[in-house]
Amino acid sequence: MHVKLEVVKGPEKGRVFEIEELGITIIGRSDDAQFQFSDDDPYVSRRHFVIETSPPNLYFRDLEVTNPSRVNGDEVSEAILNDGDLIEFGFTTLQVSISLEADEVSVAAPSEPAIVEDVEPVPVSEPGQVFSVRCLCGKDLSEDANWDGCAEDLDEIVQYLCADCFSEQHPEILGGNVGDYQQVKLLGVGGMGEVFLARHRTGRMVALKVVKLNDANLAARFMREVRTMRTARHPNVVALIDNGVDHLTGNPFLVLEYAPLGSLDDLLESKNGSLAPLEAAEHILQALEGLCYVHEKGIVHRDIKPENILLTRDDDGSVRAKVADFGLAREFTKVGGSILTQIGTPMGTMFYMPPEQVLNAHGVREPADIYAMGVSLYMLLTDRFPFAFPSPGDIRRFLADNKYGIVLPQEAMKVLLGSAETRHPFNMIVDDEPIPLLERNPDVPLAIAVVVDRAIRKEISQRFPDAETFRRELEQVIRYCQ
Repeated sequence: MHVKLEVVKGPEKGRVFEIEELGITIIGRSDDAQFQFSDDDPYVSRRHFVIETSPPNLYFRDLEVTNPSRVNGDEVSEAILNDGDLIEFGFTTLQVSISLEADEVSVAAPSEPAIVEDVEPVPVSEPGQVFSVRCLCGKDLSEDANWDGCAEDLDEIVQYLCADCFSEQHPEILGGNVGDYQQVKLLGVGGMGEVFLARHRTGRMVALKVVKLNDANLAARFMREVRTMRTARHPNVVALIDNGVDHLTGNPFLVLEYAPLGSLDDLLESKNGSLAPLEAAEHILQALEGLCYVHEKGIVHRDIKPENILLTRDDDGSVRAKVADFGLAREFTKVGGSILTQIGTPMGTMFYMPPEQVLNAHGVREPADIYAMGVSLYMLLTDRFPFAFPSPGDIRRFLADNKYGIVLPQEAMKVLLGSAETRHPFNMIVDDEPIPLLERNPDVPLAIAVVVDRAIRKEISQRFPDAETFRRELEQVIRYCQ
């Protein structure tokens, strides 16, 4: 993908900047801006906006709160750019030119639908062997559950419901079907797509993630990438059970282990504030177990946050935390998705990213996950981020007050940033030092605060060297504080 930005209006008219690499490009007057402007236009900020190159897409995110940019005359904070678009900021206007390489054109341009094979679960039972499965009510579901030969492999991962129990627990359902899965209810919406509670023809209750890629070629590439993740099994990692493509829409879908207790983000919201220190630390300790495992597999998560740490209940009644969506962030960007921008999602990935990731989302390694896990624990302990920008709690309180008649979280975030006359979160993450945890919540035990503060250091060399060291240190301080 080749991108050209030409100044067509303003003091530096005629200047041209070309982008030929994946990742983030900063436009502004700062020393770290790849397209650096002089002081001739006083309304161009140090970092005015960024452009993320993720073929076949080009994303725009404005970083200026008090002097916002415009795309094609409209004031927008984020957008997908097209060839010929105009970006206005200060007295300056840039024109965007985009050209795609031959292989990218074949992916991005309309074409005949690609042949995409649904990936059926691999049978693990011997022919004729039936693994015993029962519904919660005690009804024998073994015949249906063994239809695809995966009942034994999925033991202790999925729950089954007979038709009667399903009707009783879910009298109202969405009713749509994706492959062999019946959509029951919407669980959430994120940057990659929508997640539904669904029931398989075997009676399995699962989480169905429908990914926003309606181009058959992109869908095929995405499926090839995520296929390898289906072999990963760990008690603290949400299992990827199945994947395929919805033949009606062309969108790929992923079938994941269902976590009925929701996410750590849900738990934090239900508490209407921070969690007890040991409770929060125990959840993150378990999540670190899962993170250690995926790092050993050579997978960098890149999207650790409380809403991607899900909760289930073991047979003994104890709550177990599991890392979800591991590796999917990377594969999403490889087929044109944006991890930094995530159009329309207000409290997305950026808020948990370390500086090196907001500057280069495509090139980060394991230390970024360590940082994000530390920020997640910080959030659980304080209900705040380690920087002075609005938290999810601030957004919820703003919407509950309904003073401005705003209902969308992303609009609430925009108002909060503007009313505080603060800098954009991107700039704070890159420039500022994290606020020490005890300044946010002095009731947290010092030993836990020290571990968290180390995990979120700006410099990679000052963080824990690996997830296992982080896990071990946190485990020790939990024992000390009990």
